[in-house]
Amino acid sequence: MDKNTPNVHSEVVMQYMCNDDVRRPDSSGQEIAPFDRFQTGVWGHNHSTSLGIRDGTVTDTIPDDPEEYIDPQYGMHESYGYYQDCKTRERNKGLWTADQSMNDNVGARSTRQNRNGQRYAFECPEERDYYPYWHPTPWKDIAVLTSDMNRCKYYQEASENVQGRNYCVDMEANNQEACIEPPINSRWEFRDPHGLPPPECAEIPYSRDNHHGNGGDGFPLNFNWTLPRAEEVFRGVSEDVQELTCVLRLRYNISSGEGYNLGWSGDDAMLRGTTFVDLRFNGPNSPVKTDPLDDWIGLGHNTSGPLRLAINTAQTGRTFQDRTHKFTIRRRPRELEGKKIYNLNVRGRRGNIEQVYPAVEYDFAPANLVVDNGDYIHYQWTGSDANANNAGEGRQRTDRSNIVQYDDQDSNMPSPIFFFDEFGERTWKDNPLFIGSNGEPDATIYARMAFLNQTDCDPCYFAPGPRCEDFGNRPTNNGNAQNDLRNCAVLNRAPAYFDGGVHKAHRPGVYRIMSTRN
Repeated sequence: MDKNTPNVHSEVVMQYMCNDDVRRPDSSGQEIAPFDRFQTGVWGHNHSTSLGIRDGTVTDTIPDDPEEYIDPQYGMHESYGYYQDCKTRERNKGLWTADQSMNDNVGARSTRQNRNGQRYAFECPEERDYYPYWHPTPWKDIAVLTSDMNRCKYYQEASENVQGRNYCVDMEANNQEACIEPPINSRWEFRDPHGLPPPECAEIPYSRDNHHGNGGDGFPLNFNWTLPRAEEVFRGVSEDVQELTCVLRLRYNISSGEGYNLGWSGDDAMLRGTTFVDLRFNGPNSPVKTDPLDDWIGLGHNTSGPLRLAINTAQTGRTFQDRTHKFTIRRRPRELEGKKIYNLNVRGRRGNIEQVYPAVEYDFAPANLVVDNGDYIHYQWTGSDANANNAGEGRQRTDRSNIVQYDDQDSNMPSPIFFFDEFGERTWKDNPLFIGSNGEPDATIYARMAFLNQTDCDPCYFAPGPRCEDFGNRPTNNGNAQNDLRNCAVLNRAPAYFDGGVHKAHRPGVYRIMSTRN
């Protein structure tokens, strides 16, 4: 939102966290999963059977039990120990809770948005709802997009990337005095910052309020993330670890104008002209109340009122969140050190536009990629085997994609990499996308990008003949070629994830690509 849109003020916070999957012995010889090894002493629980970041195979909530949570069928981002710390630690009672009745018996799980401490896997609700958070977290900051650029200096200086956090070894206390004094009598420790550059801070792209769609340029509002250098993302990780398992999180705060311009006069409550809304605005002092009832017009009872406004103070100034599945960040090969690499992926999912909303139908991402001669492109994408049973090509519930080159934007037909001239000589196309070391089109790469290394294909899908007369009645087909696992023509034998490798942009030109299945 821009400064001329007073209805809503927004922030988007982008973060990631990673762990390696290499298990090593600690000083006592016991194997420790690195996900917990990074967190031991901060979150107080070292469960050596932790499996680290994982997607899981079911949608059930991971159990809050030291024996059951290790089952790999359950997805996990934050660790079990991290959540135990959260639910043990006293909530921050200096926060604005409006007129909500808070539960003080569930620790930092209780927030204005989540007052009864509802559990969502092992995330800490208080940390989820507030940024920057005041206790150690595994999350590393990427960027903050804000409608108020005056806040950038504060966000960057307070980021855990550059500023460490304190914590109580006993876990119950959330401040130094309560930690070191009776009855807790514990130690107030300091955890170093992540040792990364401060997050990028930029103005959030404009979109009208209550709008879920593209920006003014016709494309979805977006942010290009340049992955951190190896020495940053692999900081503190052994040289023998070649890849990290990671997850990306986006949080977005949407605060309406009622809570933004309160006009508090105390200088200590001002942040560059913007009020910190804290406990002073709780209860009867809250600028908004739940479902207020009044004669707003003022003409009298049963004349112009009373009328009730539908307001839920648990959702006034609210933080929303999206997370990705796990992904891998790998060390660069030596020959690519210092080179610029662009990711070319596939976005969207199976189905027509009504079925996939609020996602989109398939498209390459970025849709228009501009690179310099000598840059590199990493062709890779992830499909799915558990999509909704929407319309589409190939086996039901699956996403698959490939890359073929085409020349004519009006025809949308793949073009061959060579043709035969009038003398019967084979001639390579003049704008090949994939070039080998000999300077000619690399047929091996072209074949791999198009056919995705599929094997065990039924030839009847490619060259029907006499031996294929009963083709439609085969048990493996049942008259449904789309679902036949051996139908390689619709990529049914290809895996959900495809890594096409890193390829150099050899020569200037315009190159058009498409997927035959989509």
